[in-house]
Amino acid sequence: MKKIFSIILAFVLISVSLAAQSKEALVYFTRDISADSVVRLYEKVGKPLTGKVAVQQSMGEPGGYLFIQPELSEKLVKQLGGTYINSTGVSDTVKIRKEIAEEHGFTKVAKVDVIDENGDIELPVKGGKILKKNIVGAHLKNYDSLLVLTHFKGHAVSGIGGIMKNLSIGVSSPAGKRLIHSGGTTSEYYTHKSQTAFLEANAEAAKSVIDHFGGKVVYINFLFKLAAASDYGSTHPKTVMDDIGILASDDPVALDQACTDMIYAAKNSKALTDLFESQNGIHSIEYAEKIGLGSRKYKLIEVKDTGADMKISIQIQSDSGKHNLTASLADNSSATAFYELLQKGSLTVKMIDYGNFEKYGPIGTSLPRNDTQITTEAGDIILYQGNQITIYYDKNNWNFTRLGKVDGVTQAELKKILGKGDVTAVFEILK
Repeated sequence: MKKIFSIILAFVLISVSLAAQSKEALVYFTRDISADSVVRLYEKVGKPLTGKVAVQQSMGEPGGYLFIQPELSEKLVKQLGGTYINSTGVSDTVKIRKEIAEEHGFTKVAKVDVIDENGDIELPVKGGKILKKNIVGAHLKNYDSLLVLTHFKGHAVSGIGGIMKNLSIGVSSPAGKRLIHSGGTTSEYYTHKSQTAFLEANAEAAKSVIDHFGGKVVYINFLFKLAAASDYGSTHPKTVMDDIGILASDDPVALDQACTDMIYAAKNSKALTDLFESQNGIHSIEYAEKIGLGSRKYKLIEVKDTGADMKISIQIQSDSGKHNLTASLADNSSATAFYELLQKGSLTVKMIDYGNFEKYGPIGTSLPRNDTQITTEAGDIILYQGNQITIYYDKNNWNFTRLGKVDGVTQAELKKILGKGDVTAVFEILK
């Protein structure tokens, strides 16, 4: 009997393992390259980043221009209260890194942390074949979760410049960069003997960073400004194909694979795909799957700006009289559920004033939550604890779910409309 049970258990475990391997990861895609789309895709992934959030985003190189401008990440970074991180290269300095961050506008958006300014630390590479350790900037230990923004492109050395490179070379200190390039043989000097070992070291180093954060990582890739040469100094390479869009997932392997597939499927991509193949760039993605970083099988979900379709009206009765407002709902499961609730009929909420920055009240039911650290602005409509709705007329910072935003009113106008005391708000579908 025990033997039969053991066979059945082994069969079940194998079946579960195979099912897990065949599971498709979700990759969200939008053609709209904007700050709002970055927030929208992050919310679609549905994995709120909490605590002190590090934002790994290349800030470009001296004289370069083919990087993700801070204006594109600004809205999400401010929403998360994030800090941009970077590290020094093999031949530059902390001073140069800080100058680049300032020159390219990142310091105007958020704090910038050169994470190896005060030395480096070692991260273990669990099960590593090429690396037993990864060497990263010491400040990495100061963060609780990680947002990875990657300009997916071709790269002269790695073939594909995707998440694996961004989380390995992008986070490592100079010693770590030398260790990765050498295929795990030395951190003392720069050498590049084996392309396969280098690509596998990239994936293993990325794994050590992901493991360090306990998987509390969200990935957003930008498929734009696609050139077939490095953007450094006065080279200013020309783009070789049209912009495609932005993609996001909580699976780095699926995301890089989806980006690769979209480039191969696009027009005029031969210069880029030739570069991919010349350095066997796909191997870093294949090996990342092999060591358990994710799945190359994915389901691509196109996300459109449905805010224009999910419009509601809000009738406010306050001490300043009766006022009619409209609002655009966000693109997340919470806002969709709220819209579906209103499709059953109007919702009247008695709202009280709190903190001189909001009016809030119960909605009489619970909606799905997509909480994340948010600094509110006047007009933000927020779901609190899943069962209360709030209209903000000033700033506050907390873990909330964004439902939408009131249209076309200034902070001063909204304060006047909401008045000084309690209000009655009637929410309904805009007809």
